[in-house]
Amino acid sequence: MKNRSYFLLLLSIILLPLPAWSASFLVKNVKKEKNLLIVTGLSEAEGSKLTVSVGGQDCVAQVNKVKGPNTLLQLDFNCNLASVEKGNSLSYTKELNPDSKLDNLVISRVEAKKHLIYANIPPSLTVNVGSEFTIFSPDRNYCIIAVVSISKNIAALNTRKCSFEYEIRVGMPLEARSNISKRGRTGQGSVGLDSMYFLFGAGYPTITYSNAQDKSTTDTLKSDSSVSNFRFALDLLGVYFPISNGLILCGGLAHVVRDGYSGGSTKYEIYQIQAGTSFLFFFNKQRFGKGLFLRADAGMARYTATAVTNSEEGGVSNTPAKNGWGAMAGGGWSFNATDSVMMMGQVLYAYRSMGDSKISTITAVLGLMF
Repeated sequence: MKNRSYFLLLLSIILLPLPAWSASFLVKNVKKEKNLLIVTGLSEAEGSKLTVSVGGQDCVAQVNKVKGPNTLLQLDFNCNLASVEKGNSLSYTKELNPDSKLDNLVISRVEAKKHLIYANIPPSLTVNVGSEFTIFSPDRNYCIIAVVSISKNIAALNTRKCSFEYEIRVGMPLEARSNISKRGRTGQGSVGLDSMYFLFGAGYPTITYSNAQDKSTTDTLKSDSSVSNFRFALDLLGVYFPISNGLILCGGLAHVVRDGYSGGSTKYEIYQIQAGTSFLFFFNKQRFGKGLFLRADAGMARYTATAVTNSEEGGVSNTPAKNGWGAMAGGGWSFNATDSVMMMGQVLYAYRSMGDSKISTITAVLGLMF
């Protein structure tokens, strides 16, 4: 009989669910329209998930921020805080064996005009740019959204493709789909919400001619005070595709350099056109489109020169076009001008060999990628 009692006691311990650790905190302030509580007496880390008892209702909550004795607590949007007032004491529980739902996030801020929502990343998770979440509307429609950027453990997600984005509210849950991992495991998400990017840029080049005729002609024109020199460089028709988790963009681009002279009775223009493959290498794994990057281009190159004279004996004189090859390399710094446009400042060195014309350029370019 005694052995049987021990057996029943042991069986009951095994079958009992793991207990939940419970405590209480004091409400210091309530923001009912955002389902936020500022509380004291809560000793939980940022990102912790709790179950808070509010008016007999069990509400899912997340610790958004801890500052000194105060804690900002975000409650699920379905939780009714009408009965909660400043000075109330609320009890909460925390499971000792949390389940996989801790992989989910809770919306802490909404910027509808920018098509962005924000959520705090729990310390237990690794979330990358490109990580995907599912969000459900009140009537259970859903869409899949991805992380656009991460700053100070806050993830920004783009809602532009959600048909119900103006119904999204603070406190709604985001259910993890892919590229999420527990801290301590290696995980890296794919970068870039779009499958294709476009680049346009404009800049100012310094040009060095190796060919004696090109050098002599341009030096003569520069020495004439009545002749002005206008030069520019353009990145045109740039199309890029993300590879290698978005740290590399590979595509094609046409780069144009113009060296023009005008004044008096003469107009003279030299064009260099390079078209081929272009690579962009990014180093920021946490936020696509921000920080240091390198660029390398190579392809076919073409040289044209045109002289127009307005004198009585004048006319148009075209130097036969010369074809060859060109290569260009450099780097710069990029940042997000908006949620869908990157601004890229860069310095590029290029060398082009086109027939007997050998030309090198150093160009400062400001580009827009979208």
